[in-house]
Amino acid sequence: KCEIKDFRIYVSKATLLNVKFELENYDIKFNYNYLNISIHECKEEQIKIFKNKIFYCEIPRCEDDCPVNDNKAICMKGEDINSNDIKNNHCECLQGWIGSKCQNRNYEDLR
Repeated sequence: KCEIKDFRIYVSKATLLNVKFELENYDIKFNYNYLNISIHECKEEQIKIFKNKIFYCEIPRCEDDCPVNDNKAICMKGEDINSNDIKNNHCECLQGWIGSKCQNRNYEDLR
């Protein structure tokens, strides 16, 4: 079994790459020797982090009590566009949930 784990490509701007694979062990065959890789800008909801002029994208992190995993809230990025700091990001309730920690159902009054 041959695995490539934690393969990363770092770039300074969005780009298109053509990567060629070669092996010293000729018993292993690739279906394709070339791999076209498109590196895009971060999505709107992500935070673009620069480190040594190289960028990567992160999903905003919030306090542990933001119920993102319970599908009650989403963590929104803060004003500092280059920092993923839980103090700057904010927890926002999804539709149907209210409260300081999105703990209460928001029922519509249909009367």
